[in-house]
Amino acid sequence: GLDALESLTDVSEPRNVRGQALALLADWPETSRAVKVATRYLADGDPLFASNAVQTLARIGGESARATLTAALSTETRVTVKAAMRQALAPRP
Repeated sequence: GLDALESLTDVSEPRNVRGQALALLADWPETSRAVKVATRYLADGDPLFASNAVQTLARIGGESARATLTAALSTETRVTVKAAMRQALAPRP
């Protein structure tokens, strides 16, 4: 099942299919695969899907994800993705 879900995150799939597949991976009890996939797609050519990957990584990745997002923020140039990263890294009340 995980291989099929991961294959549905491929750039050849429509954004809504990719997003749903990533969400299902993130909801799997063992999240290491979803963390790997979301990290890979931080630099995706589709900024909306990359923002989705940011949100997913922030939700399930813990402190290592925060470090990954912090590093990625320093080189990110797309406004939408930068905003998603800043929101993900913002302190929670």
